Amino acid sequence: LEKLFETLKEKIISNRLKNGFDIDENIINKEVHQTLAKLVADFNEKQIEFLISDDDTINILCGSVRSGKTWVSCFKFGLRVINSDKDSKFMMVAPTLKSLESNCFKYFRMFFGNNFTYSLSNKKAILYGHEIRLEGAPNERADTKINA
Repeated sequence: LEKLFETLKEKIISNRLKNGFDIDENIINKEVHQTLAKLVADFNEKQIEFLISDDDTINILCGSVRSGKTWVSCFKFGLRVINSDKDSKFMMVAPTLKSLESNCFKYFRMFFGNNFTYSLSNKKAILYGHEIRLEGAPNERADTKINA
């Protein structure tokens, strides 16, 4: 958890610097503590291990229904976005845009609050100033949407 705290703190400080916000240690610590308090109460040991492991290009999570795969992957994806360069490109894909909204965005709002916004009609989300392209791709014939 200490590594997770420090990682989250670094990402918040980095984002505040990028966006011209003040670096007030008390505000940052409060924001980190609030975020971690939401997480730690519900994350299990495997989820925490996944969060602090090195990022890979592809991560495959397996487990039973409602075991927390979506929950933990949304948070880790969010951290990766926050820590990226402004010109980095990100995309979230699901069978439909509505399924992204119902399955993922509630977690982004819970974790990142008002620092996460989205528009299904514009097919984009913003997380701490970083743009994330959104796409619905119900089957393999939709690969042109993803590869565009």
